[in-house]
Amino acid sequence: MARDYPMNLLIAAAGAMTWMAIQPVAAQEAGAGFFRLACPAVLPPGTVAMRTTPDNWTVSATRPSRLDGSGMLHGAPDEEGFLVPNAGDGKKGRAGSTAVRRWSFEVPHGYEKWAYCGYGPVQLARRVPVHTSECVATEVWEHGRYAPTVFICK
Repeated sequence: MARDYPMNLLIAAAGAMTWMAIQPVAAQEAGAGFFRLACPAVLPPGTVAMRTTPDNWTVSATRPSRLDGSGMLHGAPDEEGFLVPNAGDGKKGRAGSTAVRRWSFEVPHGYEKWAYCGYGPVQLARRVPVHTSECVATEVWEHGRYAPTVFICK
């Protein structure tokens, strides 16, 4: 009998397993400092507000915004320095597919690193600590829609 697990648990487990599979054994045994970021699958209406609007216009978001992409940025989000992953892998199943991408930050360069989650024209971004040397993102599509993307970084 199949057991239903919450999607967040399944995605976190898949991301962690992928991360552990690509790490050297010494790093696993040393208990290296890992941290996790997760993109919400949906932004509820009213989540994003505009500070200014064109004259005589009012802004409203009456529908939820669905996650439609994610990745890493080099520098602040407004600079749009999108980073290309160093490695990636994907799997397709009946109901959806999974993509795992990895970014390495081996060369110190003084720029900030950010993880981002895209929702159409809206982008959520979160700064990654300076000491981060690598991030792995696990994206899952179910029935044509993104489930929460999970970043595991060290």
